[in-house]
Amino acid sequence: ILALGVPILSIVVCFIFSWVVLRSKSRLRYFLDALAFLPHAVPSIVFAVSGLLLSLFVFRNILPLYGTLTLLIAVHVIHRLSFGTRVTNAAIIAVSEELEEAAAACGAGRRDVISRILLPLISPTLINAFFWIALLTLRELTLATILFSPDNITLSVVVWSLWSSGQHGPSAAMSLIMICLMLPVMILYWRIGNRVGGSLSGTKD
Repeated sequence: ILALGVPILSIVVCFIFSWVVLRSKSRLRYFLDALAFLPHAVPSIVFAVSGLLLSLFVFRNILPLYGTLTLLIAVHVIHRLSFGTRVTNAAIIAVSEELEEAAAACGAGRRDVISRILLPLISPTLINAFFWIALLTLRELTLATILFSPDNITLSVVVWSLWSSGQHGPSAAMSLIMICLMLPVMILYWRIGNRVGGSLSGTKD
């Protein structure tokens, strides 16, 4: 669930941030850009402790987030904002605004411009970002260790718990399982990246 939910939500949120920053005329775009880059300067443990305290003392009577997978996903998505927005920023910058202006001049609405022009052009970058964030999420330990409960424990926490309790054999076995789970994601990342790179080179030639 984390390996699918976190990348999808991260890419959606990062695309919205990047589009507002690069394509809109909103006065908030500079603030949003700085806000999206902030997680890069904040350690993971700070995000984890902040999420824990918010779920215990701020949202306790509004949303029962403590110990849930929803809290873990939300903190992961916020933590990936800095990486994701740098990727989506670079992808959107590479697309000339003249294409969108030409489509708008032909009567296309903003939704059509985004769904039929912008997203298809930057989709290879978004797919690569999806797999990269999925890999980062699968191996993340700091966030998962502080926010884990019996209802949202991850494999990385299981490995750490076994190792710290002296069960080195089971810990090694679980590590091997993690590698086997990450291997298909890595293979897809390489195959799609090479295919996209080859097609772009062919187009350029």
